[in-house]
Amino acid sequence: HTTNPALLVQKMGESAGAGWVPMDGSAWTLRQDDAGEPGRELPGSQLSAVSGKTGAFRAASIPAGTYWLEETQAPAGFNLLAEPVQFSVAVDGTVAILSGAGNGVASAALDPGTGSYQITVRDVPALELPDSGGRGTVSFLIAGGLLLAVAALSLFLPRRRQNT
Repeated sequence: HTTNPALLVQKMGESAGAGWVPMDGSAWTLRQDDAGEPGRELPGSQLSAVSGKTGAFRAASIPAGTYWLEETQAPAGFNLLAEPVQFSVAVDGTVAILSGAGNGVASAALDPGTGSYQITVRDVPALELPDSGGRGTVSFLIAGGLLLAVAALSLFLPRRRQNT
């Protein structure tokens, strides 16, 4: 007799003190594996927020197989995951990350409190790029345009020749 295990997902973010803290504000989708690529959404296995636990999500029953975890909404000030995370669920409920875990972004481990496997996803704040260009570009465009106009006029206006 086998039962489909529950899957937990924990979203962690880097805080100002460079520590990892649970984060609210994300949303997730589980997708079936389609020849090594994310396929259609897994029917009947929605990831829902765990009441009273920040940044925790739970899918009630996941059959053994290969799946993709995709972030569909990121917390404010953070980017979506760069790529979905491919993982497998074994018949005994063991979860293993297969791809999309570059630089320790996603990891899987048994949660001793619940007895279910948990995928932990770590995210760093989005970088804000500085504005490019700067002040004064309009004045430089006007000055350059006037110089071009003077040069064009000097070429096309007839010149008087002095007879010597």
